[in-house]
Amino acid sequence: MKTNKIKIKQPFDLSKTIYSGQPPNFVFNEKKGSYTGFIKYNQNYKPIKLHQKNDHITYKADVPKKTVKQFLGLHHDIEAIINKINTDEFIKNLTEKHSGLRITRFDPQFTVIAFIVSANNCIRNISNFISNLTKFHGHEKTIDGDKVYLPPLDNELYKLTTDDFKKLKAGYRSRYLSKTTSMLKDGVVDLNSLHDKNHHEVREQLMTLMGVGTKIADCISLFSYSNYNSFPVDVNIRRQMKNNYKLNDMTDKEIQEYARDKWGEYAGYAQQYIFLDAITR
Repeated sequence: MKTNKIKIKQPFDLSKTIYSGQPPNFVFNEKKGSYTGFIKYNQNYKPIKLHQKNDHITYKADVPKKTVKQFLGLHHDIEAIINKINTDEFIKNLTEKHSGLRITRFDPQFTVIAFIVSANNCIRNISNFISNLTKFHGHEKTIDGDKVYLPPLDNELYKLTTDDFKKLKAGYRSRYLSKTTSMLKDGVVDLNSLHDKNHHEVREQLMTLMGVGTKIADCISLFSYSNYNSFPVDVNIRRQMKNNYKLNDMTDKEIQEYARDKWGEYAGYAQQYIFLDAITR
């Protein structure tokens, strides 16, 4: 398979972007500075291998360069985004400390599954579930000598039962996964139709799925539909916002409103810098 090269024109850090709690965090494995996993193109999952060296990214994958750039957020004017969200010393310190972090764009259905499992869970357990799902119900591929397990096809995923998900270590969330995949199969929510919707419209639709509450819907809206004004609030974000902005008496909804007033259309980017810092301390 041909090695392709993407020139990096603005700050980008592949490791920080992959391992920042976004969907790729549950998918990609690092080996000798290269990251192997999968992305979706034309409704099919494709294995991909990524490597960063100085001012360029090399990748091997049967997908167009534009798809890889969109996946990694390389089309973002990150310098302009940082200028807009650097509204105080706290966030300015984080954007400098974690320079190169981008928000990725990942397949909505996979993101729904991953973030339902994320409820009251840690990154390691979510990654283990995804590994089990792809290994036992997906498809083995090889790229550059490394094995990659792709997720099951839609018709295979929709056949999985609550007991199947329990065997994959989804725990109490297994019932939610079974019900949600059934709803997706029946077209109760058409994930592909949400790409041209705003954050609030996307969130409203997603929250009709079982196991998808406000925080999970906000994550999916941010990471799959590129609604960068989405500001997911979990225990890490709640703690950091209350400690650094004196918001002790605010509800999660009020914290989100505060964040959107402060950082506007890129509140989600500010959130990601805060989240990465919280999980890497």
